[in-house]
Amino acid sequence: MSDRRSLDLKVEDIDAARRHCRRLASSHYENFTVVLPLLNSKLRQDLANIYAYCRWVDDLADRDLPAEEILSDLDKFETMLVATVDGSPPTHPVFLALQETIERRRLKARPFYDLISAFRQDQQKKEYETFTELVDYSRRSAAPVGRLVLDCFEARSDLTEHYADATSIALQLVNFWADVPIDLDLGRIYLPRADRRRFGVSRQELEAGKVNDSFARLMSFEIERTRDWLRVGWELVDQLDFPLSLAVQLFNAGGWKVLDKIEANGYDVFSRRRTLNRRDKIILLLKGAWASLVG
Repeated sequence: MSDRRSLDLKVEDIDAARRHCRRLASSHYENFTVVLPLLNSKLRQDLANIYAYCRWVDDLADRDLPAEEILSDLDKFETMLVATVDGSPPTHPVFLALQETIERRRLKARPFYDLISAFRQDQQKKEYETFTELVDYSRRSAAPVGRLVLDCFEARSDLTEHYADATSIALQLVNFWADVPIDLDLGRIYLPRADRRRFGVSRQELEAGKVNDSFARLMSFEIERTRDWLRVGWELVDQLDFPLSLAVQLFNAGGWKVLDKIEANGYDVFSRRRTLNRRDKIILLLKGAWASLVG
């Protein structure tokens, strides 16, 4: 992490903190860029502040440093969060801006702590025995973001939270299957051991990037049950108002499209990462906009 992203970074001006968060968010919002112009300025800023927090904790955890050093920084980051939630005046730009959002949107603190918990776990747990364990991790690494967005739009209920969790977990799983070689380089395997044993895929075969019938059957199995999560998550669209409903459509359809690409390529995730190109995103945007207009 460069000095620009240091935990010691300090500002006193709230406007500077807001700009800092907007800069972090501007190049990473992905499908949310479609709906941002439709939102009022305070809501755009609040989403940027939340994203900046998520980006920071993710970056802290993904550095090529000893686990002890990363864990130490995550502890410091959590201490800063505690102070922010308690109302102490922050000096770090992300927390200064985030405090404003927490107070304005009356956000619960638990999702912010859950994210730190998940990224702390990444330093200590490199493989998962079962799919259930993987889902538990995803409930803390992905679902908190969806819950915070629902809160910002005042759209959170038991039902919308259930569907949003399914969407967030599904999208996390999509990333796991698309990023098998990237995670291997980091010493992590998210394909559950129980599933690898069931289909006869060894760690050595994964590290060698071997795409055989066993690996294809394993990936087909994981992809199909990820689609089941996406199907559940799709129910969220009917529970939300425009433009948030459009964003959810795009995220869900984008995840489905990535899975289709992996499948169409014979489940070879080693030769090239399967992502959405510009044409894919335009098509998804048009489909989502049409569905919102006629639905």
